[in-house]
Amino acid sequence: MSRNGRSSGRRSELELSTLPEVAALATELTLIFNGLGITQQQYAIRTNYDKSYISRFLNGRRVATQDFIDRLLAEIEKQRKSPVTQQTIARLKQLRLNALRAYDPEMYKLESLRAEVERNQRDIKRLLLHQEALEGLLERRNAEAEELRGELGKLRSDWISDRVHGEAALLLAEGEKRRFADERNELLVEIARLKEELMATIEQKEIAEHRCAALEEQVSSTEVEVAEKRDRDDIEDVGEPIEYTQARLQEAMENEIYRELSGFSLTRSAADIVELCLWLHAHLGPEYSAHLASDYCRQRPVRLVAQFALCVEESDQFEIGELGLFMAVTQVVARRSLDDLLEFCAIIAEAHKVGAAHKESLKLASVTQHWLSWSRRKGSGRSRHLLEIVDHLKAIGEEQTAVALIGRLAMFGNKPGTYAQVISESGREYETRIYVESWIRGIKATGSQQFIRQMRQMCDWPSGLMVDMIMADVHKIFDASEIGYILIEAFGESGEPYKFGERLIRAVGEHGNGREVLDCIEGMYAPLGGGVRKELHYPPAVVQVLARLGRFVQSD
Repeated sequence: MSRNGRSSGRRSELELSTLPEVAALATELTLIFNGLGITQQQYAIRTNYDKSYISRFLNGRRVATQDFIDRLLAEIEKQRKSPVTQQTIARLKQLRLNALRAYDPEMYKLESLRAEVERNQRDIKRLLLHQEALEGLLERRNAEAEELRGELGKLRSDWISDRVHGEAALLLAEGEKRRFADERNELLVEIARLKEELMATIEQKEIAEHRCAALEEQVSSTEVEVAEKRDRDDIEDVGEPIEYTQARLQEAMENEIYRELSGFSLTRSAADIVELCLWLHAHLGPEYSAHLASDYCRQRPVRLVAQFALCVEESDQFEIGELGLFMAVTQVVARRSLDDLLEFCAIIAEAHKVGAAHKESLKLASVTQHWLSWSRRKGSGRSRHLLEIVDHLKAIGEEQTAVALIGRLAMFGNKPGTYAQVISESGREYETRIYVESWIRGIKATGSQQFIRQMRQMCDWPSGLMVDMIMADVHKIFDASEIGYILIEAFGESGEPYKFGERLIRAVGEHGNGREVLDCIEGMYAPLGGGVRKELHYPPAVVQVLARLGRFVQSD
């Protein structure tokens, strides 16, 4: 079916039924939102929210943030001109926690801790108010006790002075005294009780403060833990279940697919990206899979690009589309700096060292070769870093990869003025020998003309290490007749020898097959009818070759 023929509808019922807790929150929020009587676009303009986020919160494609819920309730209160009930606020908070518990356990844990901190802070505030009330009551009771003490003293003074007034007055004063004494005792008992209650309140407040401090510390450490994990995975937001994305992609048109994939690549982990890439390859086509892989790797630091490659290797569906995914990784790394390349190789090598064997893994030789060859197209001169890369590969335990890299570059068919010259002028015989052996296999397939062109250039290099090795093995590449033809070409039409011609004459002579080569050259220029052609009529190049090679043969 054509991509343009697909329906652009959304399967919201499937999304809401996949996670009942998320659907319950979304349904409640939708009912509340509908009470505003405005469109989502109007609400987006009013609150400065992105319309796509409002839509996703209300249809259950994402768990609504607490800030979104609080703002929605505030808009409802403003419209109704009456506060929302505490029961509604508590129900929405619980629904959100339930959704988070099913959707993202880490965020649920963090939100639960924050809610507990809020409850403790409310308890502390309540206990503090109670403490202040007790302290005020205690102060008033102390003042009353002091007032009674003063009245009692005055009564005693009056009683002494009035004793003479008779027994009746004495009995009356005695009764007043007992009454005041009883009231004072009651006040003292109440003061003692209030002091005890105040101490208990202060103790409860201190316990609540300590618990709140511990919870806040736990919240802080949990926030750091969650943040670090999401930084490691480079996740910017809580991701919805991949099944939601797959359901939308199956019904979307081409431009919508690419828009969905761009959003997915920004917010999901490497493992999620690989999972969706493999699904795309199987259901929608490799072009979408490669697009998502490239999009993700291009926007991520190199450690996450390496993690993506390792996730591809670890996938149960490894045989599906691994070439396209590895190629996306290789092309992205090729555009990074040298430090990024070396870090990438180290991460992959370490994982291969300690991990299980796979049917096939990302080839670091291919990655490093693409990094070096990419510079040829951009003219950035990365070939000078070849040996630095080779040494790094050896240092991380990838010596075979270093050998394979040199071999790939030798077979690559490029002009020898790049990698070959870097290796030759380094004076390192081991790496030069590896390059020469691979180069010989490649040049044998391309023919003598390519050999002549490249050798003329090599012979002009300051270092003759690579040329010496090739000359020592020239008889392994070509037979005597081919060497004879190459010699004539090396001397040119005028017979004036290039450096390459002189070196090749010496190499043939030193190897001891000069007579065989000489006979082949003479045979090539003999008349068709037989007999010997006079040397005078040989082309200048042939004359020079025969003369110089003849001296080696005679000396033997």
